[in-house]
Amino acid sequence: MALALAVAVCLSTLALGGEELWNRWRADENVRQDDAAQSRFDDTKAPFTTVVERLAEDEYQPDLLIDRPFTPTELRKVLALDMRDSGDIEEFDSMMAKREARRVNGPSWATAMPATASIYQLNIHSEKDDPLTINGLEATNVRCGDISTARTVIRFPHQGEISAAGLLLDLDSRPKTPINTDQDARDAGKPYFSRHGIAVGGTQSPGLVRLEAATGMARCTFHLRARFTNTDMERHSTVITNDGQPFVAESVPQRPEQAIIFSIPDGSFVDCSQRSVSGCSEFRK
Repeated sequence: MALALAVAVCLSTLALGGEELWNRWRADENVRQDDAAQSRFDDTKAPFTTVVERLAEDEYQPDLLIDRPFTPTELRKVLALDMRDSGDIEEFDSMMAKREARRVNGPSWATAMPATASIYQLNIHSEKDDPLTINGLEATNVRCGDISTARTVIRFPHQGEISAAGLLLDLDSRPKTPINTDQDARDAGKPYFSRHGIAVGGTQSPGLVRLEAATGMARCTFHLRARFTNTDMERHSTVITNDGQPFVAESVPQRPEQAIIFSIPDGSFVDCSQRSVSGCSEFRK
């Protein structure tokens, strides 16, 4: 009787132990299956998305390019503005926004040839659970021409050099990869991705990148090819566009239909076809 009871107790203990082991294995297996399902779902996500904005940076006194000339009535309205008056400044900004005026600057770093820079901000965000690192950008599908779409130029006198941290992409040189424009960095003027990367995904914050696209040609269009690695150090690439359209870099036309200069002493604009002020001669070469 005692032996039978001992055997029963032993079997009961083994059964309870076996059930506990089974439950642990089942729980671990459920975790593995959940992780695998989450990994498969994560693989379906785009590596990252990029929201592109063309920056104004009016503090650097950019040139404004407009694709159609002002009518005589519109021109008289522009020339009557007093840019020392806050209301007139708002009116000018509204006029430029309606005409989709594009701002271009001198590049913040020396380029292979004289060039003008169009400035973009790239807001790069990844919803992937695992982080990834962008370790290369290159201009692709570059197409340049000698014909500018801009017919009107509004020029503000340039005051001092531009000094801004970010990336500069010189479309007139090879390779078409960006350099570091941070003048305080040890690798200023050197290929940016030789020492830096852009980490996104996981717990990383979105990457904000200031990108200057410079060219001496009248107009260039291009895409960006981004190379990146994930946690497995596998190499991948994807193409970044400007909301489905090419990026645009352009120069100031030398002989626009209308050349308008801002006169600092007067606080107003001058039509170079009506009278000459400093800066008008640059459009008559």
